[in-house]
Amino acid sequence: MSRSYLERDDLKVAFLEGKHVVFESLARIALDEAESSEASADSITEAFGWCERSKARGLIDLLSGQVSKITAHADKSLLNRVRRLHEELNSRHIRATAETRLLNAAAPGADVDLKENELSKILGGLSDADPEYVSLQKVSVASLDKIQQSLPKDTTLVEYFSIGQEVLAFVIDSQQVSVVRRLCPSKRVDHLLECLRFQLDRFQLSPEYIKRHEQVLSVSMQQQLLDLYRALVAPIRHQLNTAHLIIVPHGALHYLPFHAFFDGRQYLTDAYAISYAPSASVLQHCLEKADVSGSSPLVVGVPDRNAPQIRREIKQLGSLFPDARRLEGRRATRRVFRRKSASADFIHIATHAVFRKDNPMSSAFKLGDGWISALDLYGMSCAANLITLSGCSTGMQQVAGGDELLGLVRGFLYAGARSLLLSLWPVHDESTASLMSHFYRYWFEGATKAVALQRAAIRLREDFPHPFFWAPFLIVGKP
Repeated sequence: MSRSYLERDDLKVAFLEGKHVVFESLARIALDEAESSEASADSITEAFGWCERSKARGLIDLLSGQVSKITAHADKSLLNRVRRLHEELNSRHIRATAETRLLNAAAPGADVDLKENELSKILGGLSDADPEYVSLQKVSVASLDKIQQSLPKDTTLVEYFSIGQEVLAFVIDSQQVSVVRRLCPSKRVDHLLECLRFQLDRFQLSPEYIKRHEQVLSVSMQQQLLDLYRALVAPIRHQLNTAHLIIVPHGALHYLPFHAFFDGRQYLTDAYAISYAPSASVLQHCLEKADVSGSSPLVVGVPDRNAPQIRREIKQLGSLFPDARRLEGRRATRRVFRRKSASADFIHIATHAVFRKDNPMSSAFKLGDGWISALDLYGMSCAANLITLSGCSTGMQQVAGGDELLGLVRGFLYAGARSLLLSLWPVHDESTASLMSHFYRYWFEGATKAVALQRAAIRLREDFPHPFFWAPFLIVGKP
């Protein structure tokens, strides 16, 4: 039985489009110069900076469309002005339909620009009172040198980027940086993603169908994962000479399980421990935070008739962590979760999730008496080493303008989480319970989170060989 991926279509909210096209154009100019200039290293560094700014711009555009219910130390009048501007900008953007622009193109744009400028000034005034809030509203771009210095030992960072129809990759380790251009056209990635989704959707059919066609399903999936490998990893494989990879996707690549790519002999996770980050700058933000110690785990489970195996999952974790505080079913209220999550070194949440395609910051997960949204997380403290969302799919249909996945990921990172363990697609109850048990055992034996997940996935393949079961989960943030 699959744990549900619940979806709502109410409260349509328009978000401001990013200025990412400008940054992409500047990145292209720098990359073209790198190919024709002796000073290619400087041009590559410049291009990388523009790519990171493009991603940060997406964060600004979308996060500035939301005001959290934070209890910041900032002047309440400033927060009220920010909230008012957000509402006016959203309202203005909704009214500025294509027809309106044809009739009066200048006025809406000029008005929006004025309000954006006013909003930027106010956010600047908030920075002294709550720098963490503004750092996620307006992410600063880390320098390439600083990113290289902060990379963990034996790690390569691969940052993908799409400019028009070109997909390229920056390959970065502590010693060197290179860029590989023209990996494949963006249209090719879109096509391969649709093929992958088709393969995954087949697992929403009856268990009888899956069992009857098990071999065909496995062969078809391996072919799709091989095609993805050939397009996105094979051209740079000779540069991946470390045990750990950190993947920074872009655009549609955010929804791809790189760790499950198949090279014809083995899956990529057989060769590397792989983790992910929304951008290199966000990764550095996570790496700079010290680990939490001296507090106890929090295990939360909200089972129902569609996901009865959550009870088994919570019971198994209870035996692994006898000192963990457990909230199950109706006892897992929003009020209690808010209080207990503030003092947990890691948090495990097994429940359903809502992903809002129209408004990612209203994405939410279910508790015993209601829902906790990404906006709610902005008013909470969850400074945990790891937060696991074992029932949450982060939404395969949404990439924001200017890149960046928002929603629960950003909410938990703002709340203080160092790392997240979450899924790319709706998960199977029984295999998820087993994966989590293996993962936590390896992690608490001393493996890093990325290595623990690698080992858990390989172990789970013995019982559930199809990637649908062992490959949905990934580590985001500090590996």
